[in-house]
Amino acid sequence: MGQSVLVHPVSRDQNVIGVLIAGDKRGPDPAVSSVDMKLVMATATNMAIFLENAALYDDLNRMFLG
Repeated sequence: MGQSVLVHPVSRDQNVIGVLIAGDKRGPDPAVSSVDMKLVMATATNMAIFLENAALYDDLNRMFLG
């Protein structure tokens, strides 16, 4: 995973539903910056919204088919 690893929980309404792990940064500056942290946090937030919407769609689909 490289020298630096960012780990951020994927959570929705105080419930952790997963973990986002980012590592092995490449480029001229391999150190983790505050911009990298913000990007990982934003990605984890978007993943949580996507996963919640997918679960709601699945529930809706089961309700119509069941």
